[in-house]
Amino acid sequence: TFAVAYGEKVSCVITNTRLQGQVTVNKVWLPGEAKGAVTLQIGPSTQAFAAGDTQSFSKSLNTGSVVSVGEPTVPAGFDAFIDCTGDQAAEAAGSTLDVTVGETPVTCTVTNKRKPQVKVTKVLDPTTDPGKFDLQVNGKTEKDDAGNGGTTGLVRVDPGQATVGELAGTATSLDDYHAQISCGAKGDGQAGATSYAFAVGYGDRVECTITNARETGTIEVVKVYETPEGQQVPAPYSSVKLNVDGV
Repeated sequence: TFAVAYGEKVSCVITNTRLQGQVTVNKVWLPGEAKGAVTLQIGPSTQAFAAGDTQSFSKSLNTGSVVSVGEPTVPAGFDAFIDCTGDQAAEAAGSTLDVTVGETPVTCTVTNKRKPQVKVTKVLDPTTDPGKFDLQVNGKTEKDDAGNGGTTGLVRVDPGQATVGELAGTATSLDDYHAQISCGAKGDGQAGATSYAFAVGYGDRVECTITNARETGTIEVVKVYETPEGQQVPAPYSSVKLNVDGV
């Protein structure tokens, strides 16, 4: 508002400068050694990063804009979670989130959490035993007819509870063996048990062994000499050869 008088001619210019806000996306990996290449997104813009890069992407955008931010593609073997300042109290499952650009900077963190991994390895006692075993993770056979040293390799499972175990393979009976399951920091199964359950979380890598010791017994052969009347008599020979199963 201003005063004007007769004869004056006043020209005014109103300049509108668009307000800008900053949006940043940061990447976190769990565990840290699982860090890999990734592409981050803010609206239509993307930025690719190598595993060794500092994985952070920022853009200045018009306030009032609503944009999708995060990670367009989640790497295999990971679950993604996103947390943005000013949007929600805690991280949410998913790799992207729509945010409204304001004068206060918005920072989003996308965390890739590696799914738990479980590995089962067969150990036989003695190592030359011919037994064959089907090794299982969560009730699914991941390795058929495993002998000594046979393994499922690392198997991805969901967080929560995992179960490892075994079934008899070709020409093998579990009754002929004493089993023991050992899973390191996750503990050991009961003696003789052929399955074991334990808790797993993101980032876990659990290696279990199932040891099968061959049950053995003793056969004793005693040579006795008797008369036709059934009376035992001293051996007529200084030595005699006895066989068990041809040996």
